[in-house]
Amino acid sequence: MENENFEVPYGFARCQNERCPQAAECLRRVAALNGKDRYPVISIVNPLCYPAEGESCPQFLKVRKARVAWGVKKLFESLPYNEAVSLRRQLVAHFGKSKYYRFYREERGLSLQDQAFIRQLLQRKGIKAEPVFDRYTDEYAW
Repeated sequence: MENENFEVPYGFARCQNERCPQAAECLRRVAALNGKDRYPVISIVNPLCYPAEGESCPQFLKVRKARVAWGVKKLFESLPYNEAVSLRRQLVAHFGKSKYYRFYREERGLSLQDQAFIRQLLQRKGIKAEPVFDRYTDEYAW
């Protein structure tokens, strides 16, 4: 896969069914083939529960990616000082100090919902331009 940091979340069931007609589009199968697990024990779909040929699989999850934003430093660069201070306070009030600083240090990505919240804050301040974050990655939507 193109995503080098393909880390499967703990407890996410992988699928070993190589004959499944939906395998190429199934996140569980992609995780089984490409996951770089750091866990000594992983979860898999029970092979005894694979659907019969021609039946749909109840464990199927379509592969989807989301654009994750990283870092909030660039948000403040184009704002006047007073606006930047105000925005930072609102972000800390909404996300909490710990989560805000994890975003700031790029230890945690901003989900689409987090990005939408920041976009709304900027729009309330009269800023119509899309927010610009430090960097972006395309991540699997687990």
